[in-house]
Amino acid sequence: MERFNGYEKSLNDFSDEILVVCNSCNEKAILKKIDKCFKITCLKCGYNKMYSNSLNNPVHKLWLRIELNDGELWAYNLEHLEFLKNHISAGLRERTLENISNKSIGSRLPKWMTSKKNRVDVLKAIEKLKHK
Repeated sequence: MERFNGYEKSLNDFSDEILVVCNSCNEKAILKKIDKCFKITCLKCGYNKMYSNSLNNPVHKLWLRIELNDGELWAYNLEHLEFLKNHISAGLRERTLENISNKSIGSRLPKWMTSKKNRVDVLKAIEKLKHK
């Protein structure tokens, strides 16, 4: 049985580089944390700009997002997407009693996403996003 502990990481652990939609050409761009600011750089058209606002007030749509029957699946980057895949596909989702936090990704995922009945559809969507 595949084991995974999705309760040790928070969303902030994946926020150094976020894949977003470019404001200029609607292609993939990287939003990178630099000190307390963010810089967006488009991989296609070269658009780049600095932003001083936080992740709590996003100005860009996420690149890795897909609508499913029960809700939207999204990830900041490929590392975050892989983490979600490992958590959702695990037969046993372990928690350690040390460092228990409601801020962890594992504790914050919606029930539909971690439900066994939706596992196949969510994992297919994750694979589709990997190749976007």
